[in-house]
Amino acid sequence: MSRRDYIIHARHREAFDGVEKVCYLLKHMNRILSVTLCLFCAVAGAQEKEPNNQANQATPIEFGKPVKGIVHANDGQDHFTLTAPGPGTITVTLSNAPVECRFQVGALGFQKDTASSLGWEDSVAGKPFQWSFPAKGNCAGYVWVQPAGILSSASLGDNMFVLCHKDGPWHVRPYPDRPPANVPKTFENLPVAGPIEYTLVVTFLPEGGVAPPPTASQPVAETIEPFPDERAAMEKGDLKALAAIRVRYALALAEEADRTKDHAMFARALLCAEGACAALPRDPQLRMTAARLYMRLPNDLMSLTLAEEHLRKAAILEARLLLAQNLFYQRRFSAAAAEFQAVLEKQPSLLKPSVAAMLGNCYVLDQAPQKGEAVFRALLQRQPGSPPARAVLALLLYQQGKLNDALALVRQLNADKQTPADWRAYAGKLADAWQKEARQ
Repeated sequence: MSRRDYIIHARHREAFDGVEKVCYLLKHMNRILSVTLCLFCAVAGAQEKEPNNQANQATPIEFGKPVKGIVHANDGQDHFTLTAPGPGTITVTLSNAPVECRFQVGALGFQKDTASSLGWEDSVAGKPFQWSFPAKGNCAGYVWVQPAGILSSASLGDNMFVLCHKDGPWHVRPYPDRPPANVPKTFENLPVAGPIEYTLVVTFLPEGGVAPPPTASQPVAETIEPFPDERAAMEKGDLKALAAIRVRYALALAEEADRTKDHAMFARALLCAEGACAALPRDPQLRMTAARLYMRLPNDLMSLTLAEEHLRKAAILEARLLLAQNLFYQRRFSAAAAEFQAVLEKQPSLLKPSVAAMLGNCYVLDQAPQKGEAVFRALLQRQPGSPPARAVLALLLYQQGKLNDALALVRQLNADKQTPADWRAYAGKLADAWQKEARQ
């Protein structure tokens, strides 16, 4: 299965829109910044149930539905079980994991003998992972996941840590029955990050099967055959018209897929967007449209990788801003911050609330709030009085334990008559909360 064919099997998940992202920041970006979080990622539909370290403890899951897994203390393997509806091909996709970590994925059963091994496959750190194997019939089976290439393990008090890369970070391995306690920010001179999490999706394709054709009520034609107006443009050799027709269908299909939650229709929207780019490969707006559609699957590393390809080929400032967001979704926080900074240096007016929020979280999630402080102070020199820059700077100061400096900044923001009322109210709430904490 090719990388682009894989998207046919991806589930369509709605991401937060820009307004919701900013509201989330304004309401919750306080002490929660001291732990690993992802403000802007959609959440997998289900979660493993511990213990599931052996086949007889496997967590039941469904084909096509994402499940969130966590590498816990004393985990050997995470096991998941499901039953193939008949002979066909089972595909396991693992995504949304820390870029420095590798995994090994294997399978048992899916034939008369449920204990028979179907082998295993190792992932490459930071790369999309996908593995397919045959199912013999209407049989149950197991998929297992375990970390691969762990360099070192260690413990400190009630905490356990593992190292996936020589330059860190250490990842916490929590106990399944209790949350991590008193987790240090560094261990053996390397940063400490949250648990190793991943999203697992298992899909099934019947033997000789294809996706069902659209019903008569759907304004869609088979993707193999051109649409009537598409065919006319092709016969005329009018590539500009052809691209316009394909992108129009891509947007219409995506809108309908949002309304009906039809994942196959969304896959056809992606194919139309790819077709538009193929017709006019140097058109940056077409590349942007394709990238935005792929980024509607923010938990899917393969989709984000395809979006990144389009954005790098678009080569315009707007595309670089979207690329920064894409890198953030991939958990490549340093790279995302660098792209945000490059864009803001060229056009400071793009420092909108959602951009400031995501850039600030890049430094928090990369455990570099001090570097973030320096960047936001420089941004304020170019954009004096910017409410989002001042708010995020205060939160970065607070994250470093500079409570007095953070309080002074939010008080100034609250007292500034030229600041919009919602920002002043938010600054006032921060000041009240931090003052109460100081008194305690």
